[in-house]
Amino acid sequence: MRRHTAAFVALVAAFLAGVPVAGQSQGSGGTSEGTSSRWFPAERLFSPLLAAPREVGFRGSFILADRDVVSDFPGRNIEAEVVLGHTFPVYVISPGDDDSPAITLNFEVATFSRFFMERSTKDLIGTDFRVGIPIEFRQGEWSARVNFRHISDHFGDDFVATFGTRPITSSKEGIEAILAKDYGQVRVYSGGDYNLHINSAMARAVARAGVEWDGSRASHRPSTWLFGAGDFKYSSFSERISGTFSAGLGVRLNDRDVLFEARAHFGPTALGQFREEDETFFGLGLRINP
Repeated sequence: MRRHTAAFVALVAAFLAGVPVAGQSQGSGGTSEGTSSRWFPAERLFSPLLAAPREVGFRGSFILADRDVVSDFPGRNIEAEVVLGHTFPVYVISPGDDDSPAITLNFEVATFSRFFMERSTKDLIGTDFRVGIPIEFRQGEWSARVNFRHISDHFGDDFVATFGTRPITSSKEGIEAILAKDYGQVRVYSGGDYNLHINSAMARAVARAGVEWDGSRASHRPSTWLFGAGDFKYSSFSERISGTFSAGLGVRLNDRDVLFEARAHFGPTALGQFREEDETFFGLGLRINP
């Protein structure tokens, strides 16, 4: 693990130092001639995924959930899913034209929480914490994201007090990679995760793929648009496929994208402490993109 971490830190240090690529000439700014670099840019090179259950962002949903877990609220229950997080672009190297490759170094942090809404106490079922260092690439219609990230999962105190469940804390560190291709308003992507460190009863590797249709990517950006997306994962632990779906209406308000969405999930849950037990939910929510 230390060897992998040291190699990743060295890669990031080389990126920030503007190490030249073989065969390219260097200007006085430390990057190749015809490119520009700057700290804390406003733009993102890889657009956030619409349906992925663990995508960093600001999102809240009321859902009707049913999990195949013995020590859990029985039957279908009204729950709230709350995601609080942000990805901060830290450093960008961009070309002088849109057809050349660009690269950014980012920092992300987020929490993914679930609450039981059928009691006055609004019991916290559990929270997943995520922190990562994504590196994003874009060249023309192709984009990619490689992320070295840590995720830890915790039962909520209310859930433990209700069911007498022994507190379970799991964590994993690894690399996520996604490659995407734009076809006008449609984006398709595929990739996977590989965890360098895991606790017991967790997936070492995950394969994933998805497709999105986003009306905001029209040549003339509209003030309102429709969207739909599906994200699919195959886990080496459960050896089953899960699917998460999102569809709805987007509105541009004061330079912010506000998405009113319907969400659904089938298959192994994304809640880490439940170890990929089956979960089904349907719900409505709101997402705000920068």
